[in-house]
Amino acid sequence: MRRDDAAPAVVLSPHLDDAVLSVWSVLKQQDDVEILNVFTSVPRPGFATRCDRVAGATESAAFMSLRMDEDRQALAVAGRQSTNLAFLDEQYRDQALSPADIAEAIASHISSASNVFGPAALGGHGDHELVRDVALAFANHGVPVELYADLPYAIRYGWPHWVLGMPADPYLKPEEDWRHFLEPLTDRLSEPRIHAFSDAQSDEKLDAMKKYRTQFPSLNSGIIGRLANPAVRRYEAFWAVER
Repeated sequence: MRRDDAAPAVVLSPHLDDAVLSVWSVLKQQDDVEILNVFTSVPRPGFATRCDRVAGATESAAFMSLRMDEDRQALAVAGRQSTNLAFLDEQYRDQALSPADIAEAIASHISSASNVFGPAALGGHGDHELVRDVALAFANHGVPVELYADLPYAIRYGWPHWVLGMPADPYLKPEEDWRHFLEPLTDRLSEPRIHAFSDAQSDEKLDAMKKYRTQFPSLNSGIIGRLANPAVRRYEAFWAVER
């Protein structure tokens, strides 16, 4: 992929819900955005994984088809559509993938971008790490790249106090969890850029997240309501990548 300031921004979304969960501000603010969902291939029929069973599925193949319909509905709240790439989710595949495999597939759909948004892979999910490495490779070739804080992994311990504008708690430092995953990239990342939504914007994002009917209850941790919490869904975080 090459840089073209007249081309769309590109959001690399590992799974069907990541763009809405983590870069809603980009979907709402950018004039022209291409959303690429990477791991969306339907697995073979006849089984259901543990994660899918937790979400109420009896068969993963049918469940993935349902999830793609949910994604269309959620993105429609922002007036967006996505392109789904033909890679199996980590929980379904038994063959290794490389960032080069994914970059080649992306190139078959889009050759240039004004900027790229990719996951920071907070939490260490293998699929997110693969897509992050693709984004970093684009940065190496001169494309402006920002990594985004992957939700809900980024708020496992809540937002850092400086995101919330609250006094520091000496016994809770969520940014240390971030540091664990970002440390190999420290020399390449800017200070985090925080986007704060208005109440109305935050409510709209919640409405979009709830369109993922099969996913939101588990992502929200049931009655704990971590993503529905106004103090959580009000914010998104980004790091610009140095070449």
